Amino acid sequence: MVYYLTDAKHVNGYRFWVRFNTGEEGELDLKKALGGAPGRLGQRLQNDPEAVRDFYLDPWPTLAWKCGFD
Repeated sequence: MVYYLTDAKHVNGYRFWVRFNTGEEGELDLKKALGGAPGRLGQRLQNDPEAVRDFYLDPWPTLAWKCGFD
């Protein structure tokens, strides 16, 4: 079985609620993944809380941000 996201919502900070195609759902803390991301894209997400909230599900579907981070 292939697992993929069907829905996601920003909770607060680096926390997101996600639902998978299997019906499983829960919260993820992406602080290490997003807050510790190297380079220009990572810095934007580290320094701008609004940027963390401004996400979407891309065609794969995974969490992605307009700054190019996914």
